[in-house]
Amino acid sequence: ADGRLNVMPLEIGAGEPWVTEHSVMGILSVAVCPEYVSGKEPTVCVGGEDGVLARYRRRMMGAGRTVLHEGEGPIQKVIWKSPLLCWSNDLGVKIFNLITGQRVSYIPRPAFPPNLPPPTGQHLVWADNDHLLMSWGDVVKVGAVLVAGEEHVQNAPVVCAANQTKNFFAKVLHEFRTVSTVGGLVPIGKRSLAVLTVDPS
Repeated sequence: ADGRLNVMPLEIGAGEPWVTEHSVMGILSVAVCPEYVSGKEPTVCVGGEDGVLARYRRRMMGAGRTVLHEGEGPIQKVIWKSPLLCWSNDLGVKIFNLITGQRVSYIPRPAFPPNLPPPTGQHLVWADNDHLLMSWGDVVKVGAVLVAGEEHVQNAPVVCAANQTKNFFAKVLHEFRTVSTVGGLVPIGKRSLAVLTVDPS
């Protein structure tokens, strides 16, 4: 893997391809702005081995770059549901509001025995509009994003355009350990999830 970002439209009329250099080190994850296809926000966020999370916006000449986070090790996963951007590294998951610049929450990685090597495999998935699925090694966490002062409201999506300037926060609802290293997380409806585990043998 290299540090070059290539954005290629799959349909005629969906825009022009563009390329930009992120780093001399490899890119590990890319998240495309949910409004990208509308043409209003030709923006992507990139995280990589260099520990830099950057937002790139296509311009007439090249791409504009804004560094959102750096200095805490490789950015393993990046996911985007407007207005929130989430990313994971070896320390945990961070959530950031791209509209207001609010640092929403930090969910720490589970503690592992210090005499063992760091757990392999990180996963970060939106289960629905308001819930996150996270894993490191053999530990899974389920988190919820809420609006401060409106925790009792359950009949409408929290992460949406109508709430984009409000103060969000996140909390962990469930945490459990699996039989072996997690290989993938898939939400099933609103109350279940499938966990793919990797056979250590």
